[in-house]
Amino acid sequence: MTSHLSLKTLQCIRKHDVTGKDEPQIMLDGQLYWNGVIEKGGDLPVLGPNDEPYEFTDNVTVEFREANGSKSTRIGSLYTLKEKNGPNSPMVFKNAGTHYTLTFTIVPVA
Repeated sequence: MTSHLSLKTLQCIRKHDVTGKDEPQIMLDGQLYWNGVIEKGGDLPVLGPNDEPYEFTDNVTVEFREANGSKSTRIGSLYTLKEKNGPNSPMVFKNAGTHYTLTFTIVPVA
């Protein structure tokens, strides 16, 4: 069965960079799906290419990264979302100094 993953809102509770704004990246199945710029306390809508949901079969991996120039650092755990029985929204990405949440929905495609 095929499903659509719709990422909704990214919230920055504690940013990664000491100065300036963070440059978050969301990777789906190892590929860059979305990136933006955010500061502490900010909320950003997460819209994929052409505002379309991400289509997947069986499962999809979600990784959160914070970019600094040409390098990026993974923040928190790698999530595997399944068509059924996946983790509930929101996903939480955090480490010792950084904390983000990402809301989402998964909808089966008939």
